[in-house]
Amino acid sequence: MKHMMKKAIAILSIAGCVLTATAIGTLAAAKESTEIKIECESADYTATKAGGGALEMLKTGDVKNKDNSVHTCAFFSYNKTSTATLPELGDKIEYTVNADQAGVYSVAMAYRLNDNYYSTIQLSVNGTAVGEGVSTAGDAAVGADDNQVVTTPVGAAELSKGQNTITVEFVGLAADANKTQLVIDFISFTAVPTEESGEILLECETVDYTGTYADGTAWTMSKTANVTNKDGSLHACAVFSNAKAVAGSKIEYVADVKTAGTYSLEFAFRYNETYHATVQVQVNGTDLGEPVSMRSQDANPDHVVGKSPDNQVVAVTVGKAALTEGNNTVTFVVVEPATNPKTPTVVLDYIKLIPAAEEPPVTTEPPVTTEPPVTTEPPVTDVPPTGDIAIASAVLAGAAAITVLAIVNKQKRKIEE
Repeated sequence: MKHMMKKAIAILSIAGCVLTATAIGTLAAAKESTEIKIECESADYTATKAGGGALEMLKTGDVKNKDNSVHTCAFFSYNKTSTATLPELGDKIEYTVNADQAGVYSVAMAYRLNDNYYSTIQLSVNGTAVGEGVSTAGDAAVGADDNQVVTTPVGAAELSKGQNTITVEFVGLAADANKTQLVIDFISFTAVPTEESGEILLECETVDYTGTYADGTAWTMSKTANVTNKDGSLHACAVFSNAKAVAGSKIEYVADVKTAGTYSLEFAFRYNETYHATVQVQVNGTDLGEPVSMRSQDANPDHVVGKSPDNQVVAVTVGKAALTEGNNTVTFVVVEPATNPKTPTVVLDYIKLIPAAEEPPVTTEPPVTTEPPVTTEPPVTDVPPTGDIAIASAVLAGAAAITVLAIVNKQKRKIEE
């Protein structure tokens, strides 16, 4: 039985055999107070069975993963001295959490896998089922996941402002009922950004995905891992690692867009000197920006191989894309495996789609035309006559003068007479 969410799990219950544990969960704020976490091993609780008697948590204990990460968990399991700790079909564990803000939250759950000691559980929020049943059984055929703590996305749920009831119900038992067991680390709730900002955030370690190798077979997430940067910031990441992840292998996520438009795409990933691949980001099947190398020396220009802190998480913006209303795909395609081909790895923290401001259209000013200068004709000047013309002019002027004088003298004689 796989630990992935089952497609068809019947919700079963047996009258008179309902186990209820009410607890106040420990809240842990992270990522600007958008995350609520119930640490199941440390939550105070009271427990009663529907048929009477007390529920006893068997113990708390540490589970060490193969990556050396340590997870402190709550154990609900068979105890030879008391059956109060043995989960039965229809039993429930209820936690109470307080949310500062009402809204839609992405829900994830961390638990230990085991090939023989397992159960199938259904998570509900305020009485409404979230996702489908989750099996904590490991894969006996593979064995790699046995006794490892994994984080699985369960689905989306609405939390009310204030108190909310979180219920874990046992809907499936182990093959040997006495080996039915739940070893649970935490339940987390990450707020989905509201439409006010329009920002869309996909936490890669908790959201659904589709992984495919180049040969068409399924590529599943190897594990989730917490990466601590040198600045002390903690990043929960999805780790995809396998020698089969050659060029052409891809990991695809789906973003539900409420408002169509242009969005800027940012994603965060862990870099490594030798084990990380180069990927091409695609939106709805179309390349966005240039390929991104996840090698330390490419992701961080200041990185000095063998000296600088390795395995750090960084964020990059790859470009802008036009998204349609509804489902849009964001795909990471391996275009170049790691320099160490044994374990080409892609480690993703989150994908963020941010509405981009509409750029005003570029307007071209018409060319400025210069009017030709107005030319003014020079004034006409009287040119003094020269040559024969001058002589003729002088003769005419003289004759005119004699004529005028004769007229004047004639008028004078008439006056004297």
